[in-house]
Amino acid sequence: MTLRPPTAPDPAPTEDPSAGPSILAADPPVSAPFSGRVAAAPGTSVGENSFRTLIQHAPFGVYRSNVDGSFLLVNPALVEILGYDSAEELLSKNLDNDVYLNPTVRRRAVGEFWHNKNYWDFEADWKRKDGSVIRVRLIGRGYPATETDPIYFEIFVEDITERGELERQLIQAQKMEAVGQLAGGIAHDFNNLLGMIQGQADLCKEEFAPGDPRAERIQAIRQAASRAAALTRKLLAFSRKQVSDPRLVDLNAAVCDFHQLLRDFVGEKVEIVLRLSPQTGHVKIDPVQLEQILMNLVVNARDAMPEGGKIVVETSIADFSDNDARQHHGSRAGRFVLLSVTDTGIGMDKITMARIFEPFFTTKPVGKGTGLGLSTTYGIVRQANGFIFPVSEPGQGTTFHIYFPIPDPDAIAAPAGVPDASLAGSGETILLVEDEPGMREITRELLIAGGYRVLEADDFSRAIDTVEKSATPIHLLLTDLVMPGMDGITLSNRLRSILPDLRVLFMSGYSDDLLPNHVYLADDGRVLRKPFSRSDLLERVRRALAPA
Repeated sequence: MTLRPPTAPDPAPTEDPSAGPSILAADPPVSAPFSGRVAAAPGTSVGENSFRTLIQHAPFGVYRSNVDGSFLLVNPALVEILGYDSAEELLSKNLDNDVYLNPTVRRRAVGEFWHNKNYWDFEADWKRKDGSVIRVRLIGRGYPATETDPIYFEIFVEDITERGELERQLIQAQKMEAVGQLAGGIAHDFNNLLGMIQGQADLCKEEFAPGDPRAERIQAIRQAASRAAALTRKLLAFSRKQVSDPRLVDLNAAVCDFHQLLRDFVGEKVEIVLRLSPQTGHVKIDPVQLEQILMNLVVNARDAMPEGGKIVVETSIADFSDNDARQHHGSRAGRFVLLSVTDTGIGMDKITMARIFEPFFTTKPVGKGTGLGLSTTYGIVRQANGFIFPVSEPGQGTTFHIYFPIPDPDAIAAPAGVPDASLAGSGETILLVEDEPGMREITRELLIAGGYRVLEADDFSRAIDTVEKSATPIHLLLTDLVMPGMDGITLSNRLRSILPDLRVLFMSGYSDDLLPNHVYLADDGRVLRKPFSRSDLLERVRRALAPA
């Protein structure tokens, strides 16, 4: 039904309010009328039969009220919106005392609206009979007082709670996407710089004996670089751009393995209880990221219980209905693996809950939190094709429910085993292709120190020229995935047309979504992520050179 503003002029001062409002011009009544009837306060006449039928069948709430907020007329849709049992019950209520969450909002709007003599079109928070808060949009007008009748208002009411929630979630998603795009854009260059720092630290550390103070300082530099790399991963995670190595993980086993570390972390005042269903099974996720989820949720729970309390970690198989999915944007109906983390802490109000997944939002004091914990968790869960939502009330604790899709074990190939051999090379020749000079230099030094012979090129044309002119066999191509002119995949295909037995290992500092054919590459583990340590590099090279 379409609501249209009135085209008739304002009613004359002698108009009888009982004759029905002139503003309710609308489409014909819908074919499936609402149950119930139009009810009016004693002494109030409804007016024409057509008007009675119109508002009785209206899908929007309709009411007439006086200036002090007393109802004079209500229709069945308004009774339903506010959750009352009957129209008579609602007629006994007052807008200020029983309906508006903040009565001053109505009084201010009445004053401004009546002064301007314009149509009333604004949003407000109302409370239902059960105390729950809804968001409504009000459209209507006021009628001036006459010698016999006081000022009164006739208003259409539309419940826009669900629409408002969708808009809020869209804005939140846009914020997360914006920061994610920023993080993804700088990740490549930042990871190259961190890779140089870590590589130089690894080489320098080998020049000093254990216990040498200089070695300890170098180790401190390396640890700082690792922390910076972890921060980059957090920024990428909340926007679903974090690089990951998903695999089939036994959820109960992972929780049990991490349990003792969590107990040590939360301290003696907090009890951690596990309630793990034996039917839970597996989820497909990066195991490091699963630990990150548990750590973030447990840290938040601990901080919400400054005097101590209990944290319950539960797993189970759960069904998510169509009705549930309609209430939680971004979710879907089906059968899922459920991970829940519950605390007995201070809980959260609705305003806080509306922002908890925003990056950099935190309720902790300055210096006590980055505001990336829950946004990171959100990103990891979404990256694993799951969804997360909290349930909380002030003073009643908080529960985070995480729903993971149940994986098909037959569709997930077992990862190839790493050869049981030394990481040191045996003089094999590696063609290193990297356009960043500093990164190419440190990678070359790490490979040479690891027992390999290295040929290098800074772009695809020099790489092809090197292969064509090489007098010795080349065993492995180690190339950056994203380079000017030609990406690493295209380069590897060109070189394999010359050397059919050439093995290939890619490097990248970009997030997965920016890689060419990133899904295919991520699934078969052919990407060495920057920044990498000396041991990471040599292990992946040894694996790439191992017999198939």
